[in-house]
Parts: sequence; C-alpha cells; structure tokens
Amino acid sequence: MQGGSQRLSSALARAVKLAGGDVLVRRVVSDIALDAQGRAGTITHTIRGVDNFSASSATEYTPVVLSSLANASTAAVSWS
Repeated sequence: MQGGSQRLSSALARAVKLAGGDVLVRRVVSDIALDAQGRAGTITHTIRGVDNFSASSATEYTPVVLSSLANASTAAVSWS
C-alpha cells in the first residue's frame, strides 16, 4: 500500500468519525472490561507519554475496540 500503515490507520479513523464514533489516540490501555455478553464494555486508559505517577486514568464506555497493535499485543491487555 502506498503511504504505509499510518495511511491505513488515518483512513480507518476518518471512517469511524464519519460514522459518528470517537477515536482516541496516544493512549495506553490498562483494562478492557467485558459486558454480560462478553463484548467490550469499557476501557481504562492513560495518555501515552505521561508518566504513570502524574497521569490520571480514565474509563470510557465503548461498544467496539479497534487496535493498531498486533493481535498478541492486544490480547495481552487485561480483559476483565
């Protein structure tokens, strides 16, 4: 693909936004909580680049999780 993986990520972000979704970038996800049906329900994250001592985490509701990480890296996140 001409433009590399960043071009693909940018196109995906545009499509999500056009569909009414939100895109959070530069986040370190520490937990993905599942709902009663086993689907993503909430994510807990901090802003990447801010040290863990001063960064406050936030928890957001999400019906869908998209990740640009490799499958193994995404699966390594704490799923509760």
